[in-house]
Parts: sequence; C-alpha cells; structure tokens
Amino acid sequence: MHFANPGFLWALFLLIIPIIIHLFKFRRYKQVYFPNIRFLKKIDEEQKSRRRLKDIFILLSRMLAISALVFAFAMPFLGSSKTSSKGNIVSIYVDNSFSMENESDQGKLLDIAKKKAEELVMTFQPSDQFQLITNDLEARHQRLVNRQAFLQFLYEVDLSAASIELSEIYQRQVSLIEDEAQFERWIALISDLQQSTSDLVNIDVEEAYHVLFIPIEANNYNNIYIDSLWFEDPLRQMAKSETLNFRIKNDSDEDQDEVQIKLNINGQMKSMATLTLAAGSRRDTLLHFTNDNIPGIQNAILSVEDKPIEFDNDFYFSYELKEKIKVAEIYSKDANNYYKLIYSDSLYSYNSFSLDQIDYQSLGDADLIILNDLEAIPSGLNSYLTKWINDGGHCFVSPSEKLNKGEYDQFLSNFAIGISSDADTNNRRVAFLELENKIFRGVLKSDPQGKALPQTYSHYSIKFKNLDWEVLFQLQGGDPFLASEKVGDGRVYLLAVPSKESWSNWPRHALFITSMLRIAEESQRIELLDHRIGDWNVIELQSAVNSNDRPNELKAQDGNIAFIPSQQWINGKLSLAVKDEVKKSGFYDLMNENQLLYTLAFNYSRKESDLRFISLEELEKWMDGREEIKLVKVMNSPLKKSSIRDERPLWKYFVIGALIFLLLEILIIKWMKQV
Repeated sequence: MHFANPGFLWALFLLIIPIIIHLFKFRRYKQVYFPNIRFLKKIDEEQKSRRRLKDIFILLSRMLAISALVFAFAMPFLGSSKTSSKGNIVSIYVDNSFSMENESDQGKLLDIAKKKAEELVMTFQPSDQFQLITNDLEARHQRLVNRQAFLQFLYEVDLSAASIELSEIYQRQVSLIEDEAQFERWIALISDLQQSTSDLVNIDVEEAYHVLFIPIEANNYNNIYIDSLWFEDPLRQMAKSETLNFRIKNDSDEDQDEVQIKLNINGQMKSMATLTLAAGSRRDTLLHFTNDNIPGIQNAILSVEDKPIEFDNDFYFSYELKEKIKVAEIYSKDANNYYKLIYSDSLYSYNSFSLDQIDYQSLGDADLIILNDLEAIPSGLNSYLTKWINDGGHCFVSPSEKLNKGEYDQFLSNFAIGISSDADTNNRRVAFLELENKIFRGVLKSDPQGKALPQTYSHYSIKFKNLDWEVLFQLQGGDPFLASEKVGDGRVYLLAVPSKESWSNWPRHALFITSMLRIAEESQRIELLDHRIGDWNVIELQSAVNSNDRPNELKAQDGNIAFIPSQQWINGKLSLAVKDEVKKSGFYDLMNENQLLYTLAFNYSRKESDLRFISLEELEKWMDGREEIKLVKVMNSPLKKSSIRDERPLWKYFVIGALIFLLLEILIIKWMKQV
C-alpha cells in the first residue's frame, strides 16, 4: 500500500489524545452513606475487571477511528508508488481540428474530447499544474496553470482550421515540460487519430514521461467533398462558354446517390449537377457554364450538400475576366508589320518598340513579347527577357535574315537550344503538326495536308540541347519549323524563318494568324484559383497589380478580419506572404485604400476531409512493448483515477472504517453494563 499524500500521516500523533483521556479520566463521585458497606465492597470487586475491559474497548475504537481518518486523508492506494511522493505536471492535447466535427452516439467528437479532458484533470490533485495544447498553439496555452484556469481554457476551445502533425504536438508538449523533472510529468493526447496527421512512427516516447493515448471514435465516417478544380481552357474570356473540371471524393463505406453539386458565381447560380458516387471513390467530372460579359474578378463557389462534416462543403475560387490581352513587339528597322495587323482587334492591347527605344515598364506588363526580326539581342535585353520568361512571360522569337550568331547563341543558350548561322536554301514544306498541343485544340476540324501547309524557301536549322522542347511544326527532312519549351513559369517559342515572304509563305498563311492568336491567348498570366489555409502561402501577383498600387490591407468580404499582409516587389511581381492570419475560408479583398486590386479565395486544408483513422488494433500494435504509454479507451462512464494510473484507491474504505469504529464506540458505551 502507498500514499498519495503521505504528509497527512503526521496526524497519527493525534492518537495521544484518546490515550490521555483514558489515563487521566477523573470522575466526580457522589457520597452515599450506608449503615453497612460489606455488600458494596463485594460488588465493586466483581465489576472492576469488567469496567477496565470496557474502557480499553472504547480507547481502541477511538484510536482506530482516528487512524482510519488520517489514513483516508493520506490517500492510500494499491499499485505503483511512482507518483506518491511528487506533484504532477499534466500536459493535455485536445484535438480541435475539423475532423472532430464528426459525431458519435455521445455527440460531437470535440465535445467528447473536452469532457474527457475535464474528467482527466479531476483525477489529479488541485495542487497539481496543468497545460492545455490545441491545434491553434495559442501563446496563452504555453504555460502551466492551476486546475480552475485549465478548465476555463478548455471551455473556450472550438473547432480550428489548423491541422498539425501529431508528432509535432507531442514534441511541443515535451519541450514545454522537460525542465520540470522535480515533478511527475504526464502527457495526454486526446484525438480521433486521423491517419493524415497521426504520424505515430515519428513519436519517440522517453521513459521520463507518462503518456496517455485517449482515442475518440466516431460512428459516422461519411464525408463528401470537393478536393480540387481546374479549367479545361486556361484562357478566361467574357461571355465565353467554360468547362470547369473538379475532383470530388466520397470517403465513406456507402454508395451515395443524387449528390447535389451547385456552382454560384458572383451570387448567381450558374450551373448544377446530380452525381452518383461509389463508396470510397473519387471522381473527376465537369460542369459547363457561360461567363458574364463583365470584366474583373469573378468570385465563385462550388458546393456539395453533405452532413455532418460541413466545413469542406464549399470550395471557393476566383478568377479574372480580362478586357484585353497585352502584346508587345520589339522590332528591327526593316521588320514588317504583320504582327501589328494580327493584334489590331479590340481584344488585344498592342504596343511596339524599336530595339533602341524600349519602355521596360510597359514591356513588363505584357503577356506576350514578340522579337520581330532582330539582328541582335543585346545583353541587357537578354538578361531582362530571361528573367521575365522564368517569371511567367511568353516570348515569340522570329530571327532576322542577318542575325548576329554570337548574341543569338548567348540568348538561346539560356533555354538549351541553338540556331545555325547559315540558312538551308532548299524548298521544304511543313510535313507534321502537333495537333495534340493546346494551341490547336478546338481550332482545326481536320488535319491539313499537302499544299494546305506552310512552305519555306530558306530556313535556319534549330538544334535542341535537351528533350524539353516540343516541335509544333516540322518540315520535310525532320527540321523543326516552330518549336516551344516551358521555361520556369513562362514559355518561349522559336521560329525557323524570319517574318519575310522571301523566306516562306508563313506571313500570309492562315495557320500563321491562327497560331499567333492562340499563342497570345495561351500567354495570359493565370493566377492560382485558390489558396489553402494553414499552408505557408507566398502569393505572386503580376497581372493584377502594378508597382504604383501598393496594397495596404487584405480583408475578408464578410468583415471578420482585416490585416496588412507581408509583401515585397521582386522583378515586377508582388509577393504576399500569408499563413496564420487567415483562419476562415472565403473571399479576401486586396485593397489599396478604397481601391480593390484583387480578390483571393482561401479554402480549408483537405487533410481533415480524409476520414481515415488509426484503429485501436493498430494503436495497440504500435504501443506493444512501450510500458511508458497507456491506452485509455473512452467508455460511456467517466474516466477514473484507477484507469489512468493503474492504482486502486483505498481512502473510501478507511472512511467507512472510521464510521464503523465510531459506531462501535457508541454501542460499547450504550450496551455494556455500567457499574
């Protein structure tokens, strides 16, 4: 037997009180006169021994009653004596991630977890110290508090968008109590043990800590959610029909019929569909809708109806409808004006610059830059274009008939390609088109053949230095006519001929106009449709914001938060750093004073949507051989001290014993004959 509060055993000195009373018991006698006392003397001799026996019984019952009370206050128990002589430091993690929105027979999992945390705290002494940890990792929770303060913190816990690996939570708990070696240190993890975040293999438990795993299990594992989405065509145009692809998942063991999907844009219903999803399946499907004829940012929500997990029912995304595609041309003095004619439509914003009069600020705003028959590419322009292309720009290169081989090689070497200095003067016709490339998608109804294809009278030979280049047009004999490569976030195109009719019929061919229009459309800077809360988001905006518009606020459209995001201008791009500031999904407006610069859409992480959990069998297998870890299964009954510490408390028995001894004293006094 061991004692949780052995200091109370000093109270056994109180046993001296009944002894003193017994030894120094003075009774006041009443004097009675008798004519003859020989009969009284005989009675006194017979009952003297009986009186002594009665006093001894009373003394013993009193001493036993006092001893039992002292032992009860000393909190005796059977089991390990490890925690008997020290106070306790208890760090409790309550999982408040969105998966805890799920339900069991006893209610929502988060409510159950909070209840079990309260019951766990009550198994310890009020003098012990406690610490609460949640996914929010709030600063006020990073300190030890008493029981009352802990319970106050616990009552305030609510669902959170934060999703943190279980090993990171455990390491945080260890780091906060590792210096408290003078106490018994307890770590409790109360969670649904979701597989996406419960990385048990990364948890290394030391013997210095008592670790409790308290899994909370749900009865319902059904969840349907939109995982991701993307447009079929990267170009967004006003009044144009769109195809929106999305991936939907059914994380349940049951087939789901008549799942309703709705698309709202700027508060208006644009499309809807009804789907059938097999159990445990994911499905890529699509919706069709038509854009409004209004330029600017479009706020869209793709929704699915599903319960009880509702945080991921809405998928927010935003995109921009641009009035014009920005095209810039850098030309030589003898270049023709074919490109200017192509982009004279109101859909395009066209600027042209001679090589010696380049406006780099206007050039940086362009979606597509065309190098029209430049004889040389100076080093300054070389460096600018290389960086600009990597940052997302598209560049179309049409070489001059009098090209400076050295400067061209220096420029093209940045993209692992070279061009010959001498032209091949043999007549060649285009023999192959890469119709699978997206610039031809939906343009050509049939594969053109023979004379319907462009013809060259002279051309440069293009040599690739890696396999990343794609040949869009190929000449007879195998030489490339038009090739393309993705470089960083941008793309570069290289044509094998100048834009002169003496080299080919390309400038007047129908495919020239079609190709250049599609290349311009594909060149638009497409911003990310959505961002995930909890991830470290470095959001780069170039097409929507210029250097004169310095944002001073990012605020939620529902008014729940507004803050100044960390920002930096790098090579013409505005980079915003956003992480913990955004806690709720929805639309957030990037503002410069009262001017709207852009709208960003934020969604909750889909980690919490995946309702796969570590089973009790898997947890027990992982715990096998780890004596410092204890699995506490959640039952309908409250947590008890014996289920936490493998101890059997005995104080109740001593209290009952004290009452029995006091009752025995009363019976002895009442029923034993007085003399």
